[in-house]
Formats: sequence, structure tokens, C-alpha cells
Amino acid sequence: MRAARHRLSLGLGLASLSFGNAILVAVLLPLSLELGLTEVEAGLILSVGAMMVLPTAPFWGVLADRRGHRPVFLIGVIGGALSFAALGLLMWLGRAGLLGAGMLFPLLVATRAVYGGVASAAQPAAIGFLAAATPVAGRLRAMSLPGVAFAIGALAGGALLWGLVTVLGLIAPLFLVAALGFLPLLGGTWPKPAPTAPQPVAGRAGRMTALVGAASIALVGACMVQSALPLILQDRGGFGPEQTARMTALAGLIATGASLLGVKLAAWSRICAVQVSLVGLVVAAVGLGAMGAAPGAAGTILGAALIALGFGMLTPSLQFLVSIGAVSQGRAAGQLSAASAAAWIVGPTAGLYLAAQPAKGGVLIAAGACLVPLAGVLLSRRMPRNRPV
Repeated sequence: MRAARHRLSLGLGLASLSFGNAILVAVLLPLSLELGLTEVEAGLILSVGAMMVLPTAPFWGVLADRRGHRPVFLIGVIGGALSFAALGLLMWLGRAGLLGAGMLFPLLVATRAVYGGVASAAQPAAIGFLAAATPVAGRLRAMSLPGVAFAIGALAGGALLWGLVTVLGLIAPLFLVAALGFLPLLGGTWPKPAPTAPQPVAGRAGRMTALVGAASIALVGACMVQSALPLILQDRGGFGPEQTARMTALAGLIATGASLLGVKLAAWSRICAVQVSLVGLVVAAVGLGAMGAAPGAAGTILGAALIALGFGMLTPSLQFLVSIGAVSQGRAAGQLSAASAAAWIVGPTAGLYLAAQPAKGGVLIAAGACLVPLAGVLLSRRMPRNRPV
């Protein structure tokens, strides 16, 4: 029962952050335009959060190793919740005419920067705790919890969005997100992981650096496709702006469900993490090929779902592989979180640029090329391998 409460605390905290981001992505643009901001300014507000994760996530990981995983995790989740409340308050002040667009924009950017810098503590602390508290034989399954929590939060945000906006308006859901951020306090204290001496493995640091770097490049490919999906759907389906938005939302829900399925397949597989990762890469590559050959919107959405399925299998497997080669679990988790943030800084810009070119298949070719370095690292004989669970 106690172990279940710890997992519940982790799951609720990570799901609340994912839920909040799903809500924010949907309401920020219409709110920004209503308050006199531009599309570019709305995009910058979102981007600055990812930029702040890059330098701060490794710091929080190291602090979690030294000071305890639960306090750092709660700093990330509750701090993220408070930043959503601050965003809602600023939006309300802007609507009330108490803040003009010239003052509102820098305040929103600063609030989102604080969110990125503080909320980045949650994932390294959670993954570091799961890695340190779980034996190697069961760690791949444990690493599925963050992926499941993020997917459920995103699905809930997408599914509940229209009802929440209809009943509460555009601003009130941000305060609901803030309230949900305090749910992890219900999890009680966490047990202190038993100290385990890392097994000496020659060249561990070099392998982990190569793995994190290759994973970052592969994630750039996924971000490129995700950001370019609306333009690809609009081009192939001949949709107007509103229909494009609806089709993109539908594709997002299907892809999130596929990602959740991929996470569960990785957790319950009977093969080692390296093999699970390679299978995930193959599935993602098949999805890219299907999207490239798709004649219409339905085939494009199917391809996007296959890509999400592949990366759903890949994520917990990579977290596991990094953990078994790491001396400091929190630091390793922070580095992987920073790699993901870097992908979200580079990927959307590259994807939208390539999708705007006459040959829209260029974004799919580039995304496929991003998978190659990770495949090469995983195929190396020097990569650590776990036994099947």
C-alpha cells in the first residue's frame, strides 16, 4: 500500500504538469491575440519554458541526489502549479484592462521562464528516485510510470479542454491546473533508496554521453514532425484553418493514445531494453515512411500514430539504459531531460521551416535521418544490456 502511494504521488504530479501544458497550448494563442499580443509573442512565451529546462534540469537532478528526491520533486510540481496560477492572474489583469500588452508580454515571459526553471525539477527527481529505488531487473517496468503519467495528463487535457473552456472560460482552467499541482502532497513520505555501489564498467561516461546525445538528435526528429503536422494535414486535406485545427487535435489524441500503448509495451516486454529501443526506432521509421506515402489526412494521422507508438517504446527504454550506466541517478535523469528540452527548442523551428518549403517531404526525410545516430549507438556492442523482466 505504501509503495502504491509513492507511485500515486509521482503519477499525479507528472500528470498535472502534462495536463497543464495541454491546456496552456490550447488557450494561450486565443488569449494572447485577445489581449493584443502577436502570434510570435505567444510562441516565445511557450518556447522560453523549454529553454529554461536546458540549464536547470541537470542542476535539479544533482540536488535530488544530495538532498532527497521527494523535496525536489515537490518543488518542481508545486512550483509549476504556482506559475500556472500566476499566468492565470496576469491574463485576468490583462482582460480587466489593468495591464497593457507592453507590460503584459515581459511578465508572461518571465512567469513562463520561472515555470521552466522550477518545473524542470520534477522529472529528474522522479526518474532518479525510480532508478535508485528499483532493482535493475524491474527498472524498465518502473521507468514506464513517467511516460504513462505524461500521456494520461495530455489525454485528459485534450479530452476535457472543450468542456472546461465552455463552462469556465479561457482563464479559469489555468487556476484548476494550479490546484491539481498540490495533489502529490497526498503521497506521504518516500522511502530512502538503499545505497547501491555502481558496478565498474569501463567507458561508462563516454557511452552515456553518446546515448544522451543520440537520443537528443532522435527527439529533434520527433519534434519536427509534430510541429509540422498541421501544415502537412492542411496541404494534403485541403482544409481551412478551423478544420485543420480540429484534425490536428484529433491526430494529437490518437498519437497520445499510441504513445501510451508504446510505453506499456516497453514495460511489459520480455526482451532487453536495447532490443525494445531498436523495435521502437523501427516502428517510428515505418511511421515516417507511411506518412511520406500517405495520400490524404487519414494516412498522415496513421503515420503520426506509428511514430508516437515507436517513441512511446523508446522513452522508458532510454531512461533505463541511461540509469544502469549512471553513477548519479538524478544527474543522469537531468541530462536526459535537458536533451529533451533541447530537442523542443530546435525541432519546431526546423520542422516548420522544412514544411514551408515546396518539397514538404523534406521534413520527413530529415526526421528519419535523425533516428540513425541513435540506432548506431544502440547497435554498438559496448551498450549495457539488461536481462528480460
